[in-house]
Amino acid sequence: MNWDAIGAAGEILGALAVVVSIGYLSIQIRSNTRATRASAGFDAMHSWADSNLWIAGLERVLALNKYGRRTAVSVRQKHHINHGEAPQLLRRNR
Repeated sequence: MNWDAIGAAGEILGALAVVVSIGYLSIQIRSNTRATRASAGFDAMHSWADSNLWIAGLERVLALNKYGRRTAVSVRQKHHINHGEAPQLLRRNR
């Protein structure tokens, strides 16, 4: 073998190594992108859950919710009165 043939074989091996390393890097980048997206989604859901727990723990919000339910019942009762069910409603309130 002469030096030209050895040099050509070295260049072919070098080019093959570059192609293999680019393939390996593309697989690693794809895997990292998936992991990053999954982590971002988990973090978003976790922060949303934390904010929901914080809101649910507020006593003022709970009191407002209870008031809203009472108001909704009175609105329903007024709705029944408008539709001719006043005698039944008056009997229930006694």
